[in-house]
Amino acid sequence: MQNEVKFFIQENLIQIEEQFKKGFQTNLNSGKILNFEELLKKTLALFEINHYDVSLFHNLKLWILKITELSFIDDFLKNENINEIIIHSNQFIQIEINGQLENIHIKDLSAQELQLTLEVMALSYNQSWNFSSPFASFFINHREHLFRASMIHYSTTPLEVHSKIFLRRIKKQSFELEKFNLNTDLISFFEDA
Repeated sequence: MQNEVKFFIQENLIQIEEQFKKGFQTNLNSGKILNFEELLKKTLALFEINHYDVSLFHNLKLWILKITELSFIDDFLKNENINEIIIHSNQFIQIEINGQLENIHIKDLSAQELQLTLEVMALSYNQSWNFSSPFASFFINHREHLFRASMIHYSTTPLEVHSKIFLRRIKKQSFELEKFNLNTDLISFFEDA
C-alpha cells in the first residue's frame, strides 16, 4: 500500500505542488499563513492521501521557506556589515555596505513569489498593504536581526511591474555624549538621568 501511495505522489507531484501553492495563496488572501505541515496535510487530503513520507516534498518545504522566511536573502540578513537591502524585483537586489551600493542578481525567484513574500511579511506584521494602502513602513525582527521595512506596492508604478522593499538594519550602538558638542552641564544632566 505504501509503495502505491509513493508511486501516486511521484506521478502527480506537479499537480500536488500546484495545488499546494494555490492553497497557500488562497489562505493568504483570507488572512492566514499556514505552516508547511498544515498546508501539506490539507493539500494531500484533496488527493485522498492521508499517510505519506514528508521527505517526498522537500522542494515544497524549500519553497515555503523562501516565501515565509526570506531564505533567498538569508545571507544578506545575517551579515551585520550590510546596512540596507533593497529588493527592486525578483531578479535584482542592491545591498549597501559602508555607503557603497552593490548590485546583486538573484535566481530562482519568480515575480509572483516575490509578491507573495511581501504580502506574507505585511500580514505577519499586521500591516495593511495593497492597492488602497500602497505604502507601508514598519519594524521587523528577523531571527534576532532588527530592520526597518519600507514597502511600495506595485500598483504605484505606471506599468505595475514589481513591488519593492527597503530593509534598513537597525544598529544597536550608543553614541558618546561628548561627540555632540554639548556643554558640560547638559552632559551631566543626561548622564544623571
